[in-house]
This record gives sequence, C-alpha cells and structure tokens, in this order.
Amino acid sequence: MWNSKPVIAIFGSSQAVEGDADYEQARLLGRLLARSGFVVCNGGYTGVMEATARGASEAHGVALGLTLEVFGDKESANPFVTREIRNATLFDRLANFVKLAEGFMALKGGVGTLAEFSIVWSLLQIRAIDSKPFVFIGRHWTETIQNLRKTLEIREKDIKLFHIVSTPEEAVEMLKKSLSVKK
Repeated sequence: MWNSKPVIAIFGSSQAVEGDADYEQARLLGRLLARSGFVVCNGGYTGVMEATARGASEAHGVALGLTLEVFGDKESANPFVTREIRNATLFDRLANFVKLAEGFMALKGGVGTLAEFSIVWSLLQIRAIDSKPFVFIGRHWTETIQNLRKTLEIREKDIKLFHIVSTPEEAVEMLKKSLSVKK
C-alpha cells in the first residue's frame, strides 16, 4: 500500500501518443483508478505510462513512476508522475513493481510489456508471490494468449491466474471486488 491506498502496476506500450485510442484508453484507466482509491504505478515514461499517470493526475490521484538510471538524464519521468522511484537496473524495476503492487494490469504493448506480464504471470504461477489480481484490458489479449497456448505448454490453471476484460471500467470494477476497495 502507498499512503494507505492499494497500488496497481500497469504495463503497456511506450509508443501510444495523445489522441490515439490506446493513449486515451490508458488515460481513462488512470482516471478511473484514482477515483476508485487506487495509486497508479508504471514505468514513468511515455505512451501508456504517461497516459495512466495523466489520468490519475486529472483525478487528483497519485502516480508512481519506476524509472531507470541506465537512461540517465536523457530520459526523465513524464510530468504527470507524482513520485519518481529510480531503479538501477531493469531487474530492480521489475522487483519494485512486484513489491509495491497489490494488483496488475496489462494494456496493448510491445516486447517490454510482454516481458513484464510474463514475469509477473510466472511469479504468480509458481507462487513466488501471493495471489494478486491481474487484469488484461482489450480483447486482443484473448488472441495473444490463444497463440501462446498453441506453441507453449500453458495449463488451464495458469490461464485462470488473470482475467481478460474489454474496457477500463470492467477492469477497475474487477480490481475493486478483488481487493475489497470501497469508493
């Protein structure tokens, strides 16, 4: 918990830009999370990270940005981050996501998003971390997971470790129920 509010780690594309559907969906998600009593936590940079932090900021919420020292001063946190937490390595950053988060969300993304959700999913699968809600937003995830199941050994019980929903509204409601947040 961050300031007595549950932290939700959000993974997604760094390529989304203001005005496109992915950015605006993420911005709405950030706003809904903040209004529902959650703290937004992401990588702190551009795209979905900026959009969710911006949405949280617009709702007078808190947005944590887990940035990387490897980028130095050439990459600073986006202006909507309330508190930046610098991480020496990518592994430290991932460990902080896991340590801080009460729940996880994944939006459309690229290789970084794939790495982040795969690590969290694996940690949940082997019970290296306590059970935490994990919500994938967007029906494209259904096809992604089906394709993974065609080529990898993924059991049904591993699929049950997360939920796929269509909208930010559904995602936030699922988190509120899972974490017993009232607001």
